[in-house]
Amino acid sequence: MTPIVPKYHLLRFFRDFNEGITSGIRNITYAMPPQLIKTSLLAYSYKNGDDLVDYVSQNGGYAHIMPDLKKTGFLSWKKNIDNFFSDNHFDILHCHIDGWQSAVVAYYAKKHGVKVCAVHAHRSLEENSQSGRLEQFINRYCSVHCFDLHFACNKVATTCVYGRKFLKDVYYLKNGLDISKYTPALCNFERESYNELFDIKKGQIVIGHIGRFSPIKNHKFLLQLALSMMSKQISFKMLFIGDGNDINLVKKQVLELGLSDNVEFLAYRNDIIKLLKYMDVLLLPSFAEALSNVSIEVQAAGTPAILSDTIKTDCDLGLNLLQFKPLVINVWQEAILSAIKTQKPSASEIKSHFIESGFDSESIARYYFSILDEAITKKDDV
Repeated sequence: MTPIVPKYHLLRFFRDFNEGITSGIRNITYAMPPQLIKTSLLAYSYKNGDDLVDYVSQNGGYAHIMPDLKKTGFLSWKKNIDNFFSDNHFDILHCHIDGWQSAVVAYYAKKHGVKVCAVHAHRSLEENSQSGRLEQFINRYCSVHCFDLHFACNKVATTCVYGRKFLKDVYYLKNGLDISKYTPALCNFERESYNELFDIKKGQIVIGHIGRFSPIKNHKFLLQLALSMMSKQISFKMLFIGDGNDINLVKKQVLELGLSDNVEFLAYRNDIIKLLKYMDVLLLPSFAEALSNVSIEVQAAGTPAILSDTIKTDCDLGLNLLQFKPLVINVWQEAILSAIKTQKPSASEIKSHFIESGFDSESIARYYFSILDEAITKKDDV
């Protein structure tokens, strides 16, 4: 069999697998035809990313470790990057970390022959402190001026990372999914297995949250909500899925508040699709989100969700599964009781809405490739 020779070799630079953006990276990588692009990875950690690493390796790519800047120091860090691009050939660099760090990576990439360097805006929260504003100015300048292509998941992320004046020069990439993976229903055996695993009693409402443990995800609100539901004798169990710096702090708060019987910590999971189908409702009380991958995935699973009204409604695919609510305990409590009565859409209805809304990964992969191909062609013609 003749081996596939891809048209381009793409390197993706990102932090680790504790961030929601890696779901989008996975989906577009899996959807990209191997004859068009070979993908390699550059990250600080691959913990919880074995599936993507294996896929990339099977298709001729590599998973490279980025040295820890804090441990090595800046001079050693940038020398390592210089040597890395000297030893490895890529046509395209796509940075999922904005700002000066990626600008340094892009500088050495271009030095060693990378044709196109792209940066991707995923953040939605701007810095308010004086030191934070200075850092944001530097990062914004680097993101705008050090790259050939600029991507974002929506206009909120564009404004945050590139600034309001830069809106017209940005390509928007939706967080697409392979909808066929969400089609199979959860069988009774799987549901009973989860009931036993999480000690779910008959009649309990299964409430889920997926996200890293950090202040912006607002776990504090979820614990306050849990206390209120307990006081009103509503039977429920919350499943916290994810990892992060604040996980031990939240575990301590759960113990102190007497919520141990009502909150389960699941850490990182590779059965997210099944868990989304298992839940009665998903809660996302984040203070800010650019375009939440989880909000797209939960609709693919046909499960209702309640989101903070600070999150933009462009993630709503019109399946009547999402509610956007102010961060008021009683409002969310009522929304939960309403959501669990929601009639779930059929698999065909979900698929239709995803295709019409442009959230299917195959369409997004084709669009993404066309942008990269055009950019490289222009470079070659100069």
